Amino acid sequence: MDVSLAVREYVQNQVGQVLKEMETLEWSDWVHTRLDDSSELAARRELKDKVISSYPGLLSGPHGSRLRMDSAWLPEYVASAKIPRDTLKKTPHASDLDICNVVWRHQVTQTIALSLFNNHLDSSTSPATFVTPGASTSRESLWAPGQNGKGFMTATQFFHEFVQQEPRSEGGVSPGISFRIGHDIGEVSWDKTTCHLCHPSIIIKFDELFPFTASDLMEKKALTEQDAAMEVASMSRRRMMYNMSRPQATLKCTDDMQQGLFREHSMVECDEVSITVVGLPSDITPEIIFCGTFGLFKPSRSWRIPNALFEFFLNPGNVPLFYYRGQLMPSARTGLARVGINYHGTLEICPEASQVKKNNIIYGRYQHLLQEAIQYAFCHLPELAVELACDIMAKAKGEEHRNFEMFSPKRRQNLQDVAYRSAFCAAWQQMGADGPGSKRLYPYSELAPQDLRLIEELDMIGQSVPSKVMELVIVPSGAFLPIKEYAESVFLERRGVGSGFVGFVQFRRAMLDVFSWAANSDIVMVDYTNSYPKVLWDERTKQFVLGIPYCTLHPTDECSCWLPSYLLEARDAYCKHSTNKDKTEVAALSYGIFFRAYALAMGADSKQLDSRAKGIWLARKRKAPSFFKLCDQQEPAKRPRSDTQHGRKVSDSTQESDMDVARSSDPPGPARSRSHPLPPSPAELKSSMFVEASHTATDPGNAHSHSLAELFKPIMCAYDRSLDAVSSQAASFEIQRQHLIAENIQREKEIATLRAQVAEEHAKAQCFRAQLQAVQTERDQTRDLLVAKWRQNK
Repeated sequence: MDVSLAVREYVQNQVGQVLKEMETLEWSDWVHTRLDDSSELAARRELKDKVISSYPGLLSGPHGSRLRMDSAWLPEYVASAKIPRDTLKKTPHASDLDICNVVWRHQVTQTIALSLFNNHLDSSTSPATFVTPGASTSRESLWAPGQNGKGFMTATQFFHEFVQQEPRSEGGVSPGISFRIGHDIGEVSWDKTTCHLCHPSIIIKFDELFPFTASDLMEKKALTEQDAAMEVASMSRRRMMYNMSRPQATLKCTDDMQQGLFREHSMVECDEVSITVVGLPSDITPEIIFCGTFGLFKPSRSWRIPNALFEFFLNPGNVPLFYYRGQLMPSARTGLARVGINYHGTLEICPEASQVKKNNIIYGRYQHLLQEAIQYAFCHLPELAVELACDIMAKAKGEEHRNFEMFSPKRRQNLQDVAYRSAFCAAWQQMGADGPGSKRLYPYSELAPQDLRLIEELDMIGQSVPSKVMELVIVPSGAFLPIKEYAESVFLERRGVGSGFVGFVQFRRAMLDVFSWAANSDIVMVDYTNSYPKVLWDERTKQFVLGIPYCTLHPTDECSCWLPSYLLEARDAYCKHSTNKDKTEVAALSYGIFFRAYALAMGADSKQLDSRAKGIWLARKRKAPSFFKLCDQQEPAKRPRSDTQHGRKVSDSTQESDMDVARSSDPPGPARSRSHPLPPSPAELKSSMFVEASHTATDPGNAHSHSLAELFKPIMCAYDRSLDAVSSQAASFEIQRQHLIAENIQREKEIATLRAQVAEEHAKAQCFRAQLQAVQTERDQTRDLLVAKWRQNK
C-alpha cells in the first residue's frame, strides 16, 4: 500500500457511483485545474473561494474546517466533475452528481493536504459499512469493477500511520485524517487500550450531528426536556464548528423559548461523503497522489484504438503502468517496457486488488485482443507505432525473458511491411543508432553476429535486435527480410557482366555438361562481389546466376581456383530450391557427376578419367571386399538413362563410373553405417576432390595417377592449411572442454556442501521457530491475565 493506492480506494467509490448511475463501463470526464508555483496568491485565494462556494460540504469535519478557516491553506490542484441529473439513467437522487478532489498546500510549512468529496451516497449505507473491514459501501454492480469501498478501512489506516510518521511542523498544522458521512463525523486516532507489544491499531470516533429537534431527542434517547434542549444546543454548536451549518443572519431565538433553538442553515446533505487527509510530505505531487486512477492525471501522450477496448499512453518516466477500467493494478505485468495500458474490457481481479487473474479464458481473450490492437497501432497510428517499436527494443524491468508473441502480427494487412519498417527505423533513430544518417539501418539477430559483415558489405548499418524480435515480429510482419534473403534479392537484380573472367568458360562448360537442357545464356555472371551469395538458381528466368568470383589464395591475380566450390554451390542452389526439391533429376545429381564435369571442363580426357575412376574402384574393392560386397547387395538397381552432352551420348558405364568416383572418395569410417551407407556430404566431397588430386600429384609412379594432378596441387595445399588450423582449434576446444568439466565437478561438490549447510540452518530455524511459538503463547497468556486483573481493579 502507498499513497496512490490508498487514494485509489477512495476515488473508486466516486467513479463507481458514476458508472452505476450512468450505466456505462467507462468514464473519465474530469475537469482539471492546476496552479503551479508561479501562480499568484490572489489566483489561489480566488480558486479556494470558488471551490468552497461550489461545494459547501467539501471542507467540513475536524480537519476540513481547519483548512477552510486557515488562510495559509490554498489549493494547488483540483479535479472535479459535475454530471447533470438528466444524463443519469438510474438514480434515486434528484440532484446532480458532484465530485471534487483538491490538493492543498500550506504556504508556511509547505505541508500537503488532500480532500475528497462526492454526493449521491447509497441510501443503504451507514458509517458502519465504511469502518468495518471488508464491507462494501457500493454493492456489487455490473457497471462498476470489483466491490467499491472494500479497501476503505485499509486505506484509512495507512493514511493515519503515514501522516503520523511525518515530523510535526512548527506552523501548528496537526496531521491526521477525518471524514464526514452525511451528518456523521468520524475522526481517526490510535487505540490506546492495546498493549505496547501488540501491533498498533486505530479506532474511529463517530459524532452523530443530525439536526434533531428536542422532541426527537426526547423520544430517541429518553431525555428530559431540559437535557434534550441542552443536547440540541451542543450539537448545533459542533455543527457550526465543523462548518456543517451556519447561523441565520438574524440569529434570533424561536417562538418556542423552552426549546432554546437558534435558527441555522445546513451546509451539508445526508448523501455526501467528505474525506480530509492532512500531513502529506511537501515533495509529493498530484501525479503521484492520483496515479492510482486513470484520468485523474494527464499522461504525456495517449492513443485510443478505435472500436477497441484498449487505450495506450505514456506517462513521465515511461513506467509501463496497467489499468483495468481506470484502476491501477500495481502487480500486473503487461509485457511492455515503456507504454502503459488502460483496458476497458472484462477481467477477474484478485482479492487484494493489485493484479488480475491469468489462468482463465477471460485473460486469454484479453491477450488475443491486445495482439490485434498492437497490430492496428503499427498499421494506422504512426506515433504509437514508434513508441511500441521502442518498447520492443527496451528491456522490461523485472522481466529477463519477455514474451514477444503479443507483438507478432496475426493477419496480413495492406502496406503492413512499410508501416512496421518505418516504425522500427524511427525507433532506432530515436534510440540513437550509430552511423551516418545517409546509410540505411538493417536489423540482425544478436545471436548471429556474422550477419553484420554481410550488412556492411551491402553498404548498410547493422542494428542488433533480440533473436525473438527478429523471429516473431520483424520477419513475420514483412518489415525486413533475413539479411541472406535480402542479399539474394539484390544479387538477382544486379546487371550482367561479360564472360571474360578467368574460369567462367570452364564453369559454363561444366554446367552444360551436367544440365543437358541448359544453353549458354542460362549461365550468367552479374556484378556482385559480396561474400553471399555466390551462385543462385533464378526460378523466374530459369538461369544459373553467379557473382564475380574471389579467391582468397590469389586476391590480386585472376585464377580458376574458385571453380570447384562454385560448382558445388550451383548444385546445392539448384537442388535445394523449393521448386526443384521434388524433381526426379535432383536425386541423380550426385557430387561425383560435378567432379567429372569439372575434370572434363579443365581439359581431362574422358576415357582416361573413366579408366582412372574404374581403377580406383577396383583397388578399393580388393582392399575391403566384404564391405563393398555388402554395399553391392544393398545398392538398388539403377535405371539406365541416356543424356546428351555436347552432342554426344554418355554411356551407362560412364554414368556408373561417375557414381563410383563419388563413393570411392569417401573413406569407410564410423560416420557411415555398414547396414545403411550414406551419400557423401559436401564437405566430404570437397575433401575427396582435393585429397585425390594430392595423392596423384605426389605419386607420379602410380598406375592410376591423373594428368590433372598439378592443377589440384594449389587447392590441396590451401585445404591442408585450413585442415591444420581447424585441427589445432579443435584441440584447443577439447582442452577447454576438459577444463570446464573439471570446474563443473568442483562446483557440484561446493553446491552439495552448501546444500548440507542450508539443511542444517533450516533445522536450526525450525527449532528457533518452535521456541518462539512457545514464548509467544506464554506472552499471550500473561497479557490476558494482566488485562483480567486490570479490569477487576478498575
